Amino acid sequence: QLLVTVGGHVCEVQLTTEPMQRAKSTTGHRDFEVARELVAAVAEGDLDRCRGALAFGAEHLADKARGVRALLCSTDGAKILRAAAASGFAEIVYEFLRAGADVNAADPKTGQTALHAALAGGHERCVWTLISVGGADLDVLDAAGQTALVHGYAMLWKRPDETAARAVATLAGAAGAERVKAARVSAHRLVRTMMI
Repeated sequence: QLLVTVGGHVCEVQLTTEPMQRAKSTTGHRDFEVARELVAAVAEGDLDRCRGALAFGAEHLADKARGVRALLCSTDGAKILRAAAASGFAEIVYEFLRAGADVNAADPKTGQTALHAALAGGHERCVWTLISVGGADLDVLDAAGQTALVHGYAMLWKRPDETAARAVATLAGAAGAERVKAARVSAHRLVRTMMI
C-alpha cells in the first residue's frame, strides 16, 4: 500500500494480490473500511450510501456470522448510530436498527444514547424510530443520572422551537403518565440547579 500525493490530493494505491486480499478479509481491515464509509454516509445524510455500505459489510466482513451487527454494536458503530440520530436521519437510523445496531448503547463519556441525541436535536421522527423500531429503553440514565425524557423537559424550559417540543411530546406519549410525572419533577430540580 502506498500513499501518493497528486495535485494536492493524497491517493491510496494498493496492490491487490491474493495474499493481500486474504489478509484484508481476515484482519479487520474491512471492518474499518465499512465503518469509515458509514461515517462518511451519515455525515452527508446519504441513505443509499449507508445501504450500500451495510450490504458490502454483510457480504465481506471477516466475521460473517456476526458481520454488520457486530460492527454496529461496537463502540464505533454505536457512535455512528448516535450521529445519525443527532442529525435527524430517521431513515438511516431505521436501516442501522434493522441491521442490528444496539439502540441503547451509550457514549462512554456522557452515557447518552441515540435517544438522548435525537431528543436533544429535536428530531421527532428519530425519537419515534428509536422507540417503535428499536425498542429503546426509556429508563437509561446518562452520566448525569438523567433519562432522555428528563433532558427533554429541561429543554422545554428554554422555549425550544416547535420541532423540539414535538420530539419531547412523542417521547412523553411513549413513556406513559408515571414516567412523565417523575421526569417533570426531576427536570424541575435540574433547571433550578442550573439557575443557581
